[in-house]
Amino acid sequence: MSTLSGVIVAFQNVAAMISPIATGIIIQNEGKENVLQGFNYSFLMISGIIMIVAVLFILFVHPDKKKEKLDISNLEKAPNSI
Repeated sequence: MSTLSGVIVAFQNVAAMISPIATGIIIQNEGKENVLQGFNYSFLMISGIIMIVAVLFILFVHPDKKKEKLDISNLEKAPNSI
């Protein structure tokens, strides 16, 4: 579980470094007269990325529909580790 948490934090840190750079490039490419348009394009890019990730999540993440019920009889047979 801790490995998964580390991977998630690593992706968040990389995204935190790349996002301002990408947004700045988009705003600069629009020129000084169209700064507002650059911000609009950057928000459009961010919403597009979120939409793509959401669709991929829906397609590839399938939680188990059946959860195993807790069997009390198995707990009584388990050895104590005190």
